[in-house]
Amino acid sequence: MTDDASRIRLVQTVLDSTDARKLAEFYRSLLGLDYAEWDAPPPADQPDEHGRDWLVLRTPDGAPQLAFQQVTRLRQPDRPDGPVLSPTIAGAPERHIRRKTPASHT
Repeated sequence: MTDDASRIRLVQTVLDSTDARKLAEFYRSLLGLDYAEWDAPPPADQPDEHGRDWLVLRTPDGAPQLAFQQVTRLRQPDRPDGPVLSPTIAGAPERHIRRKTPASHT
Protein backbone atom coordinates (compact mmCIF):
# COMPACT_ATOMS: atom_id res chain seq x y z
CA MET A 1 0.00 0.00 0.00
CA THR A 2 1.33 3.45 -0.92
CA ASP A 3 1.05 6.57 1.15
CA ASP A 4 -1.25 9.08 -0.64
CA ALA A 5 0.88 11.98 0.59
CA SER A 6 3.83 10.66 -1.41
CA ARG A 7 1.76 10.80 -4.62
CA ILE A 8 0.40 14.32 -4.10
CA ARG A 9 2.55 17.38 -4.63
CA LEU A 10 1.88 21.08 -4.95
CA VAL A 11 3.14 22.26 -8.33
CA GLN A 12 2.28 25.94 -8.19
CA THR A 13 -0.11 28.45 -6.69
CA VAL A 14 -2.34 30.43 -9.07
CA LEU A 15 -3.41 33.98 -8.25
CA ASP A 16 -6.21 35.79 -10.11
CA SER A 17 -5.51 39.41 -10.96
CA THR A 18 -7.03 42.24 -12.95
CA ASP A 19 -3.42 43.12 -13.93
CA ALA A 20 -1.52 39.83 -14.17
CA ARG A 21 1.74 41.40 -15.39
CA LYS A 22 1.84 43.97 -12.59
CA LEU A 23 1.18 41.36 -9.89
CA ALA A 24 3.71 38.96 -11.44
CA GLU A 25 6.32 41.73 -11.50
CA PHE A 26 5.69 42.44 -7.82
CA TYR A 27 6.19 38.79 -6.77
CA ARG A 28 9.11 38.31 -9.19
CA SER A 29 10.91 41.21 -7.56
CA LEU A 30 9.92 40.29 -3.99
CA LEU A 31 10.78 36.59 -4.18
CA GLY A 32 13.64 36.59 -6.71
CA LEU A 33 11.76 34.41 -9.20
CA ASP A 34 12.18 34.24 -12.99
CA TYR A 35 9.59 34.22 -15.74
CA ALA A 36 9.06 31.01 -17.65
CA GLU A 37 10.92 31.60 -20.94
CA TRP A 38 7.70 32.20 -22.91
CA ASP A 39 6.27 34.67 -20.33
CA ALA A 40 9.02 37.29 -20.17
CA PRO A 41 7.76 40.83 -20.79
CA PRO A 42 7.90 41.84 -24.47
CA PRO A 43 9.89 44.84 -25.72
CA ALA A 44 8.23 48.16 -24.85
CA ASP A 45 6.93 48.71 -28.40
CA GLN A 46 5.11 45.34 -28.63
CA PRO A 47 1.77 44.22 -27.12
CA ASP A 48 1.88 42.03 -24.03
CA GLU A 49 -0.28 39.09 -25.16
CA HIS A 50 0.83 36.77 -22.35
CA GLY A 51 0.39 39.47 -19.74
CA ARG A 52 -3.30 39.60 -20.60
CA ASP A 53 -3.82 35.87 -20.08
CA TRP A 54 -1.59 33.62 -17.93
CA LEU A 55 1.95 34.09 -16.58
CA VAL A 56 4.26 31.65 -14.77
CA LEU A 57 7.12 32.47 -12.42
CA ARG A 58 9.72 29.82 -11.64
CA THR A 59 12.45 29.30 -9.10
CA PRO A 60 16.01 29.90 -10.35
CA ASP A 61 16.38 26.13 -10.92
CA GLY A 62 13.28 26.14 -13.18
CA ALA A 63 10.59 24.67 -10.91
CA PRO A 64 7.12 26.27 -11.27
CA GLN A 65 6.26 28.44 -8.29
CA LEU A 66 3.52 31.01 -8.95
CA ALA A 67 1.10 31.55 -11.82
CA PHE A 68 -1.06 34.59 -12.51
CA GLN A 69 -4.38 34.44 -14.32
CA GLN A 70 -5.86 37.57 -15.86
CA VAL A 71 -9.50 38.11 -14.88
CA THR A 72 -11.89 40.97 -15.63
CA ARG A 73 -12.91 41.30 -11.99
CA LEU A 74 -12.08 39.64 -8.70
CA ARG A 75 -14.78 37.74 -6.85
CA GLN A 76 -15.32 37.81 -3.11
CA PRO A 77 -13.30 35.17 -1.24
CA ASP A 78 -15.15 32.04 -0.15
CA ARG A 79 -13.29 31.89 3.18
CA PRO A 80 -12.48 35.34 4.55
CA ASP A 81 -10.92 33.71 7.62
CA GLY A 82 -8.97 31.20 5.51
CA PRO A 83 -5.23 30.63 5.31
CA VAL A 84 -2.86 33.58 5.12
CA LEU A 85 0.27 33.71 2.96
CA SER A 86 3.15 34.05 5.40
CA PRO A 87 6.52 33.92 3.63
CA THR A 88 9.60 33.34 5.73
CA ILE A 89 12.45 35.82 5.43
CA ALA A 90 15.76 34.01 5.56
CA GLY A 91 17.91 35.26 8.41
CA ALA A 92 15.19 37.43 9.98
CA PRO A 93 14.66 36.93 13.70
CA GLU A 94 11.28 35.33 14.41
CA ARG A 95 10.07 38.42 16.27
CA HIS A 96 10.32 40.51 13.07
CA ILE A 97 7.96 38.31 11.05
CA ARG A 98 4.37 39.59 11.28
CA ARG A 99 1.60 37.05 11.35
CA LYS A 100 -2.04 37.74 10.71
CA THR A 101 -4.42 36.01 13.09
CA PRO A 102 -7.98 35.40 11.84
CA ALA A 103 -10.52 37.62 13.62
CA SER A 104 -12.11 34.61 15.29
CA HIS A 105 -8.83 33.92 17.15
CA THR A 106 -8.09 37.41 18.47
